[in-house]
Amino acid sequence: MTEYFVTGGNSGLAQGLISILSKRENVQYFTRLKNHKFSKNVKFNKVDFAKILTDADLNFKISNDTKEIIFFNNSAVLGSMTKFSEINPKEITEVFSINLLNPIIFVNKLIKISQNLDAKLTVVNITSGLTENPVSHLTNYVVSKKTMIFFLKVLSLDIQNNSFYSLSIDPGMLNTDMQLKLRQSNIPSSSFFIEKYNNKMLRDVNQTANIIYSFIKQKKWKNEETYHINEIEKLI
Repeated sequence: MTEYFVTGGNSGLAQGLISILSKRENVQYFTRLKNHKFSKNVKFNKVDFAKILTDADLNFKISNDTKEIIFFNNSAVLGSMTKFSEINPKEITEVFSINLLNPIIFVNKLIKISQNLDAKLTVVNITSGLTENPVSHLTNYVVSKKTMIFFLKVLSLDIQNNSFYSLSIDPGMLNTDMQLKLRQSNIPSSSFFIEKYNNKMLRDVNQTANIIYSFIKQKKWKNEETYHINEIEKLI
């Protein structure tokens, strides 16, 4: 039995992934607000990723028959889009809690669960192209997303067995609320995002979610690698 876990779920890629998974797999999602668009077989777990999580916050149920856990880490916010010197400590803490610290805490919890169940754990980290091509005024977002990639690489060295795997996926530029915020912002590179939108170069969320699901299901990926969605399309 395979269990899928997804952080987020009220919009964007997370919503697309859950919609696909709910038709074929056992899936639970973790976010602050319930999405009533999902079918009743999708398990909702109320979690506020803006606050540092404890074991009590992650008190979810998982079947003892589970032999594989696949965790889609899709938790992310842009935060304040301004110069780093103009951001206050509270804003820094919130972005790093959502994008980095709590996903790490979640992985820690899942490792313990998978070891107790003698189950395989795969972490699918949804990342961003900005980790390779950063822009100004998004320091907290870019650094937190880049660090999550590095964390998973180091974690693989720490565990070193055949029961833990990880990979990161850059889904490309999606037609989401996050992209809308970038277009409406005052960051120096906003014109770049506006141009991509005007030229109809943003990817459809549901189509991209289906490609990612197929890629993971077909197991055509390598451990610790980072894949761009264009590369994935050629592999499946």
